[in-house]
Amino acid sequence: MEEIQKTWLDEAIEREALPQSARTETTQEFCVRWGIPSSTYYYNISKPEIRKQILNLALNYARKYTSDILEKIGEEAKNGNMKAAELYLKFIEQLDEKFDIKGELPVIFKVIKDDGTNNQTPS
Repeated sequence: MEEIQKTWLDEAIEREALPQSARTETTQEFCVRWGIPSSTYYYNISKPEIRKQILNLALNYARKYTSDILEKIGEEAKNGNMKAAELYLKFIEQLDEKFDIKGELPVIFKVIKDDGTNNQTPS
C-alpha cells in the first residue's frame, strides 16, 4: 500500500489545532524544519478555508476528549489540583478568541466568566 506523505500545510493545520502549550516546537522552528519562510506559514494559516479546517480539527479534539477530561478535571479538582483544569479551559478560551465558537461550546463553558459570575442570559 502506498504511504501518503503529509505536506507542511497538513502538519501546520494539525499543529494549529492544538493548544499552544501542547505544541512541541515554536512556529519559527517549524518553519525552519520545513524550509519555509514564516510569512508563508502565516499567510496560508490565515486563509479562511484553512482556518475552517483548523477549527474543525480542534473541535473534533475537544468533542473526542471533553467528557474524559472533564471527569479527570473533576477528580483532580477534588484533590486540589487545578492545573489540568486551567490548561484545558485555557485551550477552549483560545479557540473562542480565534474563532468565536460560543455556539459550538458545551453550556458549561458559556455560563461561567473568569470572575465566577453567570454569563448566561435568560431565554
